[in-house]
Amino acid sequence: RNLGMAGLTSQELVLISASTLYNRVQGRGSIPFVILDARSAAEFESVHLIGAVNVDVEKIEADSEGQGLNMRCVEKNFSSSVALSKFRNRAEARIIIVSASPEDDYSSRDSAGPPSTGRRLGNWLLTQGSMVECGVLEEGFGFFCGRYMFMCVGPFSEEALGDRGPGASATGAYYPSEIIPGFLYLGDQRNAEREYQLKDLGLTAVMNCAAEMKNSFPESFEYHKVEL
Repeated sequence: RNLGMAGLTSQELVLISASTLYNRVQGRGSIPFVILDARSAAEFESVHLIGAVNVDVEKIEADSEGQGLNMRCVEKNFSSSVALSKFRNRAEARIIIVSASPEDDYSSRDSAGPPSTGRRLGNWLLTQGSMVECGVLEEGFGFFCGRYMFMCVGPFSEEALGDRGPGASATGAYYPSEIIPGFLYLGDQRNAEREYQLKDLGLTAVMNCAAEMKNSFPESFEYHKVEL
């Protein structure tokens, strides 16, 4: 797989895991990125990843009278000038595309059906110039939202949100880096003192490696103190 390293450009569509997207949204890495949501406008309005830009691929294709995707229709979906600037300067940015269904790795076998909206958008973008990386979310939006609901905006229940309110991850309170998906995370004192983050990630145990820091929530988590 083309991993899209800094200073290089990607000329093929790559698969981005949910864990990788989680870490990138947390600001892990110095390369700018833009998230494009290729689902329908109705699906996007119902629930979407914080900061994503909706590009309703099927509607653009239907309205194009057979001409397919075009840059004017794609760019008019950007309400943020900052995001649009990153998108236009994508030779120095990563483009991450989200679609409804999981993506198959078509490099290993013949496609059994038409490409997803995300793959169609990605393949079209590759014809519009080079990027550091152009990738599609491998597991699909449903999987990502199910695992990282706190990074999405939608009509979530009060029970699911707890006392945080919607969009808590958009406040600048970064979550721990995910090392092993769903199992091992690396954070700092600020993460360890935010109980909602530990609960959002489904953690049950915390390894405290800071000699000067107390165990913040001993009633809720199992702690292991390691003084390095």
